[in-house]
Amino acid sequence: HSTMDGKEALQYLEDRRTTGLSLPDLVLLDMQMPGMTGFEVCVEIRKSFEQEHAQLPIIMVSSRTPADTVAIKSFHAGSTDFLGKPFSPQVLRHKVKVALDTKQEMAIWASMAHILREATDRVSSAEVRAKEADSKLAPMQLSSTDQEELRARMEVAELRAKRAEQELAEMKEKQRHQQQLLAQL
Repeated sequence: HSTMDGKEALQYLEDRRTTGLSLPDLVLLDMQMPGMTGFEVCVEIRKSFEQEHAQLPIIMVSSRTPADTVAIKSFHAGSTDFLGKPFSPQVLRHKVKVALDTKQEMAIWASMAHILREATDRVSSAEVRAKEADSKLAPMQLSSTDQEELRARMEVAELRAKRAEQELAEMKEKQRHQQQLLAQL
């Protein structure tokens, strides 16, 4: 979807939110628009709609100079990336791809974090139940087979939690690497 000015862009986002539709995958925002500057629109998007850069990437474009100064100002306004005009379509496609890939990685990371929290909660709950069972069953003395089965279940729960922690660490490293790549662009 394209809009012609900042107020129209903000209204479009508001309409999507109020109707329960998701926000767009990415915003390509020119700094020079009628009514509001791209900086003002970007600040408002971050304030009112989505603070997380990876959830709603904003690529700002401008022909203003010096480009480095304008880029820094765009980052302070909340943009995810910046592209000076004129630019080649290949560079724009690359920046859009990186932003969308980062968004996807972040979604995976959020999912992994959720899985890790659930696994940690399950392990904690299992540990509590195991301790309660130990205290109740201590006078009865579990058979060696039951003890082995209980130990095996605890080991499986601990392995799953460790695996989830490792996967989360790997996702964090990938995210850090992608952020470094974005910073280099």
